[in-house]
Amino acid sequence: MKSRFLVLAMVLSVLTAGIVYGQGTQTANLEGTVTDQSGAPLPGVTITVSSPSLMGQRTAVTTRAGDYLLPGLPPGDYKIQFGLEGMRAADVKKTLNLGSSTRVDATMKITSVSEAITVTASSPSVLESTTVGANIKKETVDALPIVRTPVGIASLSGGVTGDMAGRSRTPVANQLSINGGMAYDNNMLINGVNVQDNIFGTTNNLFIEDAIQETQVLTSGISAEYGHFTGGVLNVITKSGSNQLQGSFRDDLTKAGWLALTPYEKGFRGNGVTAAALVPHKGKLSQVYEATLGGPIMRDRIWFFLAGRDAKTTVPNSLAVTGIQVPVTTKNRRPEFKLTANLGSGQTIQGDYINNPDIRNYTLQVGPIDLPAVASNPTFPNKGYAVNYSGVLTSTLFAEARYSAKTFGFRNTGGTLRGIVDSPFRSLGKKTIDITTGKLLATTSGTYNAPYFDGTDPEDRNNKQAFLAGSYFLSSQSFGTHDMKAGLERFVDTRTGGNSQTATNFVFYTPYALSDGKPLLDAQGHLVPVFTPGTNTTFGNNSYTGIGNWISTRGAKLDTTTNSFFINDRWNLNSHWSFNLGGRYEKAKSNATGGIIGVDTSNAVPRLAASFDPAANGRFKFDVTYAG
Repeated sequence: MKSRFLVLAMVLSVLTAGIVYGQGTQTANLEGTVTDQSGAPLPGVTITVSSPSLMGQRTAVTTRAGDYLLPGLPPGDYKIQFGLEGMRAADVKKTLNLGSSTRVDATMKITSVSEAITVTASSPSVLESTTVGANIKKETVDALPIVRTPVGIASLSGGVTGDMAGRSRTPVANQLSINGGMAYDNNMLINGVNVQDNIFGTTNNLFIEDAIQETQVLTSGISAEYGHFTGGVLNVITKSGSNQLQGSFRDDLTKAGWLALTPYEKGFRGNGVTAAALVPHKGKLSQVYEATLGGPIMRDRIWFFLAGRDAKTTVPNSLAVTGIQVPVTTKNRRPEFKLTANLGSGQTIQGDYINNPDIRNYTLQVGPIDLPAVASNPTFPNKGYAVNYSGVLTSTLFAEARYSAKTFGFRNTGGTLRGIVDSPFRSLGKKTIDITTGKLLATTSGTYNAPYFDGTDPEDRNNKQAFLAGSYFLSSQSFGTHDMKAGLERFVDTRTGGNSQTATNFVFYTPYALSDGKPLLDAQGHLVPVFTPGTNTTFGNNSYTGIGNWISTRGAKLDTTTNSFFINDRWNLNSHWSFNLGGRYEKAKSNATGGIIGVDTSNAVPRLAASFDPAANGRFKFDVTYAG
């Protein structure tokens, strides 16, 4: 026992020697206990696993208590073989899920007995994990009429609120609220890359739908190795290569004319108001092509995986008030490259790169209601990459290391002219006098005259991560098994841009002119503003003209670095009880320019969970979890 704890102490000392970048679990664990017919533990049993997802084979040997653990296995379908001299060999097939521990117990018989051996694996123990969540595989997604993005897939999980059938139930579209937490405070990972927008909490599109292999949603009882969230974790992996050459091709078709017209597009302008002309949807057939291809470069040594998404889509849009048709065309050619290499027995390194350039003809922000308020030719550069290493150091010692980085930016998404007459105008439902009838009427809220935001102040929202961890397997007949893990992480979050609202530094708040209840347009087809003087005492009057002076520091920068240390023990005591005992310490430090005041803070976060199976048969399970 002393030597085992000495090894663990050495692991922790190595982990604290330096910090590198990454986070999350992109692998699976296999564990279990092997006994003889009398129920006594069998030490020295060799467990051999093979899978199309695994390069070569991995082996483990049961301890004196008959327990075994095979960590860091690629998720997928496995063949598990149990062998011991004098005992009849056994094998079983089992699917290992992303980020989870799967338990396969075996009862072996001596070779002199003629009956077939029994392998206990058909009904997994409910005590495999204290974590509450869901694992959703590609096969399930392909069989359902759902949005195939990570957010759309995660919406299938219990305890998650998000986009369903195109209807957003969160403050911003493409957000998720997990387990009642704030939609901005989740941790969203794709192949270990944190793809979450650091302002809106949405996911950047660093994925190709047809390449997504499995999506894991964690809602409670989450290991201390995960940080940066108060709600939950969305963990996604894409396919890798294999020893067989495999691929797929998909074409999704849409057309603007296939969508039904809204009442506004049919000409309805309100009760008692003359109907406008019908505005049909216009746009060519849009096609989104997706293709994947993976296979061996060297069998059981080097695998490749390629995926691509080529999209040119047109989405119809009718501007409120004017009814002007602004079909938004998006061009997106999204490649992904992945290499997996076997460095030796149980030593694997994998690199993944994806580029997501998004080019559009228009972007519609803050409710544009005339054409000058629509920004033209915006681009959204977006890239991500990750390098992952996993290795078996000894029969009880396992190591992981990752580095990842993500970049995302906005270009040409606002106005560019500096003259005050080129400022954006916001109607905000203000009232104005109808020049035909003389009635006081409210105008529809929207932006006109110029695009909102500042196209001369490009914005970047980037991050980089690093992660180093070691795990140690400890088994005893009296105290069950312990899968102990400790590690370090650094997360650097960067935002560049002054959040400038307008290229002129001014925004006017005033209504547009109405004639017979309809918007009045000038000779160029632009809305005509109405200026009404006011004083401070008329601030509550919704008819006066206001002006906002937005003072920003263009190119301002905010860097936040969070260094973390965690330790976690996944403890299976017996067939009735299992525990997750962990803690995480995080220290954040900020550096900023442009008058921004950074916040430095530190937190100690406990992660505690217990699961109880009263009958030890998997019918009922009681969970208690706590996280600070």
